[in-house]
Amino acid sequence: MAGLKTSLRRGVSLAALIALGGAIALPSGGGSPPVITPSAGVLAANRGQFPTNVALIPDGTVSSRDVWFSPEGDVTNIVVNHVNTYINGTFQLVTGSTGTFSAYLEYPLGSFTQMTYNGGNLTYTLSSGVVSSDVVPGVTGLAGTKARVHTRCHSGGNTIACVELPANASTIGVGDAKYTWAGAPAYPGAGQASTLFFGANAITGTVNKTAARGFCIIGHSIPFAQGDVSTSGPNGGSGGHAKGLDNRYPYVKICKGGMDSSDMSALRTSGTLASFIKACGVTDVIQDFTGGDLRNGATVAAIKETIQTVFGMVGNAKRFYLATATDRTDTTGDYNTGTQTPKTDGNWASQITLNTDIRAGLPRVTAVVDFCAVTSTSLNSGIWPGGNRVLDGVHPTSFECDNVTAPYVAAFDFIIPATGAWTPADLGYALAGAWDTNDVNQVTIDGSNNLVRMRATYGGGDILPGASPDVSLTGGVASNKRVITFAAGEYLQSVDARILLAGNGAVASGKVTVIEALKFVSGATSRGFMYGTIGGTSGAPSIGIRQTTTNRGPSATPVSTAYTAFQTAFDGNWHTHTVTVDGLNMAYRVDGVQVATGTLVGGTNWSFSQLLIGAVVGAVAGTPGSVNPLSAHAGMLIADTVLAGTDLTNAEAWVGATAGL
Repeated sequence: MAGLKTSLRRGVSLAALIALGGAIALPSGGGSPPVITPSAGVLAANRGQFPTNVALIPDGTVSSRDVWFSPEGDVTNIVVNHVNTYINGTFQLVTGSTGTFSAYLEYPLGSFTQMTYNGGNLTYTLSSGVVSSDVVPGVTGLAGTKARVHTRCHSGGNTIACVELPANASTIGVGDAKYTWAGAPAYPGAGQASTLFFGANAITGTVNKTAARGFCIIGHSIPFAQGDVSTSGPNGGSGGHAKGLDNRYPYVKICKGGMDSSDMSALRTSGTLASFIKACGVTDVIQDFTGGDLRNGATVAAIKETIQTVFGMVGNAKRFYLATATDRTDTTGDYNTGTQTPKTDGNWASQITLNTDIRAGLPRVTAVVDFCAVTSTSLNSGIWPGGNRVLDGVHPTSFECDNVTAPYVAAFDFIIPATGAWTPADLGYALAGAWDTNDVNQVTIDGSNNLVRMRATYGGGDILPGASPDVSLTGGVASNKRVITFAAGEYLQSVDARILLAGNGAVASGKVTVIEALKFVSGATSRGFMYGTIGGTSGAPSIGIRQTTTNRGPSATPVSTAYTAFQTAFDGNWHTHTVTVDGLNMAYRVDGVQVATGTLVGGTNWSFSQLLIGAVVGAVAGTPGSVNPLSAHAGMLIADTVLAGTDLTNAEAWVGATAGL
């Protein structure tokens, strides 16, 4: 690796390094080829991007964006996903004006297929949220090939959310262009002198490869590609991260200049962003916020916390890669020949400390993408080499991206850990989150053993304390598990969108599974989970589980009437409780055995604003009236589907094990 870093600093070309690693070893001898299990619903094309700006778009404008499909295998069942919400300059999510659009896939180039929506409609209306096309029929032979998506604004284009390029499309050499509709889509022939384009934000599909991969690049201005203003990658990518992936894997960016991991983690309550991430079907994540975190003054401890929250926002991915903080310098002259010194703003003095901790390994991180090691003059020098490497002491130039960071990514071993025992991650995008109270890295406490945060070990979502529940080290069946205990008035709550997506949806067709390992209070009414709202009126929509002095089980209120699936039993022992809601059908299992069912009546859509544990809908949080908090709570799993078969029994076993069941 040291030799590779030296070569990269000397400027090995991207094309040469890709060619160097391009040979594929084929098995010798006879035998059948391996059986391929196609990967469905995964990111299938590159240059995906969540919008980060807005533009006035005249009605009748068409935006054409270049994409290249996954080189890993032929792509079928193509779905194009559109967003009209953008991250603004203060890192808030803002929705553009409601508009009506249509879209066309140009493949092969010069041949157009109009996409349909919602079962055959030729146009779609978009405000907030994510709109996904119907499957595009009849296109094959897409592996590694170029295509274009043309999106026409029919009406309402006052302010349309747009993806941004680091420089004009015509300058960096990509074909993105806007033109006026003249009766049919027609590519104008060249990239436009513009940085803003609307339309296709991510393309998914079925890739004819077992375990095909798609990457999410999430970060600040450097992965966005600020500074990379004169070239593009072999397949249109901008920035070293994307250029390095261009010939390897599809990718989508959620990047904004000036943003840090704290800003991103604050967006975890957005249903639109959570829906977009889920729709992308990514398998791998590269997070690169650390430089911005230090610049903005965050402590190393705080940065390591928000890194985990951001990974949770893309927690359905299978592998998580973390970038080190690259240098930020001032200079006495220019950055090619002047004397550089590390910046001193914010908490930049902690750059080496943070990078050292990252290199040593952090929770959930599969491997470290050590950009700083390959861009500094030497390890921990804090300065860039001369020779047109950095634009302003912070942002790599196109030369640096093409000759150093992109080759590093192109050659990086994005390791796939060996398959082990079943974990909730095996549920893929059916998993909302899985929490293990024994995970000391994700379920954290203060100096008095008060719970600070219950962060998902798999999947995503932070569950926070109401008041200060304690964490006991002597809980569970054999008094040897780490569990949360509750006093009067104590409860847990979450407003994370990924968790709420599992509960919200149409009443008639919604699906959710919630599994908890817990101890109810014997001889009093106490509650486990509940989708609902603190402060909601009596009879407000809710789904939850409780135990009274006569029975236990789930209760669901679509409108104002509660429907139940109660078992005539109660106790104060540890159990694994499973609640499934499959449209209007509800079922209840205890320790892996179904004990009750129920049927819901009425209601249109669930509209929950919180997940609560140990609290009820009411004006007072925690323990209003005669309702008690739980005795204790261990692990939990939420899926936005109805688990069945081995998925269900494995999930119940995993949750039960957190309490020693």
